[in-house]
Amino acid sequence: RIVDPQKHETILDPACGTAGFLISAYKHILASNSDERPGDKLSGDERARLMDNFCGYDISPDMVRLSRANLYLHGFANPRIHEYDTLTSEDRWDERYDVIMANPPFMTPKGGIRPHNRFSIKSNRSELLFADYMVEHLRPGGKAGFIVPEGILYVEHEAYRKFRRNIVENDYLYAVVSLPHGVFKPYASVKTHILLLDRRLAAQTATVLFVEIESDGYTQTDTRLPTERNDLPAAEKVMAAYKTTLSENALEARAEPSSPEAYLVSKQTILNNRECALIGRWYHLESKYPKKPAVVFKRLGDICEFKPGLSPNMKTLPGEYPLVVPAEDRKTADHYDYEGPAVCVPLVSSSGHGKADVKRLHYQEGKFALATTMICLKPKQGSGLMARYLYQVLSERSGIVIVPLMAGATNVTLKQELFKDVLIPVPTEEMQKEIVDHATLEMFADSANRLRAQIAQGIDGEKAQDIVDLLDQVTALLHGHAEKKRRISDIWPEIE
Repeated sequence: RIVDPQKHETILDPACGTAGFLISAYKHILASNSDERPGDKLSGDERARLMDNFCGYDISPDMVRLSRANLYLHGFANPRIHEYDTLTSEDRWDERYDVIMANPPFMTPKGGIRPHNRFSIKSNRSELLFADYMVEHLRPGGKAGFIVPEGILYVEHEAYRKFRRNIVENDYLYAVVSLPHGVFKPYASVKTHILLLDRRLAAQTATVLFVEIESDGYTQTDTRLPTERNDLPAAEKVMAAYKTTLSENALEARAEPSSPEAYLVSKQTILNNRECALIGRWYHLESKYPKKPAVVFKRLGDICEFKPGLSPNMKTLPGEYPLVVPAEDRKTADHYDYEGPAVCVPLVSSSGHGKADVKRLHYQEGKFALATTMICLKPKQGSGLMARYLYQVLSERSGIVIVPLMAGATNVTLKQELFKDVLIPVPTEEMQKEIVDHATLEMFADSANRLRAQIAQGIDGEKAQDIVDLLDQVTALLHGHAEKKRRISDIWPEIE
């Protein structure tokens, strides 16, 4: 519905599989030209021409047969489905279409693709070649919607960079939609995005719309069970409004309770980025900072030393030194890499393939070894930054300053260069100590509360009640002292 193919437009799926996209486009056109029955507003000639407007390619003879059968069952007398290698054959290279929609294969065979030399980019990666093919085969004023793995949007390689720059600079791209990591489960757990192109619309705006869909109405597990939250209807409203207004007014179309994050980024901002990255959340980070901060915000790369993990998690021999790993419990090592105090940050998502997440950071003092899947941050001399405070602020704001900087279609990792550009508030040393004290007191209060619950459930009698009452007093006392201390939210309020 967002691409919105029309009855007079030619439509191509260059990797059509079973022709699902083509049939969906056909049904959409019928619904758009209906009164009492699907397509009843189309004349006989219009319906005949409509059937000729659909075309699909697939390299597999089996898929070609399935596509033809599927279209035939939907009323296509002579389905135009061709057995064709889109990436290596030139026979249909000169064909152009008004609309292109596809979910092309992401897998590249061993040794890579060997494309012909008419592609504008030089690559042997199937996902990039398919994306470039669709861009190159749009007619003037054409439009497209296709799914890509996240890597296409940020990989630091000349071919990828050239593709991204082309679709922004030459007015193809108008929106990027981030999909949940489990949208293709149980078949694949891959982080994907939809690229939406429209040469007419893109030429009229200086911005690109980014929409972050977290839930598609189903769980992100292999079972894919229905859930209450579904961002898709609200996302569709935002995109439809943007196509109409081409302004920030479109963001007001978000509806409660399902409101996907959506924001506009200027094309010039994207083009000014060295990699021309199309990960919208990277550009949106600055909106999470207060416009008039109560304290100075400083760049992490200026106030911290970034040290890489040097000790393999599984191969390091045990010994007398702690080995800091992403898991909650540390291991041991027969050597040390660094000497604290330091804040240890995982480089790899804790939630597995396709999903960005950080469960914990570690604060470490003394001599320690560091797993290769982590980095550590040590405050620089004279920075005025306490390591304990750094741990606290990064832990409490990890969802703002760490998780959004993780990317990857399958292996989701933290982009360290972006992390160095993160800003954090650096108040006076006295205020930093207060914030650390507040967090420590709250941690002790939570521990006392958990102990109280265990005793209340596990021991009967008056003595147990006496202990429970005492722990209630301790918890209240700790909370009371914590309330007198300043906290992170006092200097860095959470911004929706």
